[in-house]
Amino acid sequence: MENDQNKGIKRVFGIVLLVFGIAVCIFVLSVIYNLLTGGSYDMLVRSLVPEELSTAATGDNSTLVVIVRQALVVFGYLIVVFLLSVAIRMANGLLRTGANLLTSDLALLAEKLRNELIKWRQEE
Repeated sequence: MENDQNKGIKRVFGIVLLVFGIAVCIFVLSVIYNLLTGGSYDMLVRSLVPEELSTAATGDNSTLVVIVRQALVVFGYLIVVFLLSVAIRMANGLLRTGANLLTSDLALLAEKLRNELIKWRQEE
């Protein structure tokens, strides 16, 4: 009885982890899509580039200001890529753990089925 209860708990946690993993995957895909299509997820990049840089672009230092501004944009996108890789690793862990929890019961069932088939063949 207690073993059945443990299997039920494992199934519930496995399903919950799979659902959260799928949700994180969908979120990561939507962020990547919005970054590629110029969506609204580039706010982190915009927050790294101060507005003073665009207004200070006068005279001889205008090229330096433009270079610094572009470097900050590249740095912002690197941060976004790093955060996306962290989210992808989290999704991978959630999906893998959820699948392992769900398939552990299936492995036991397959082993029992295999043993029954072996016994059935030996009886013939």
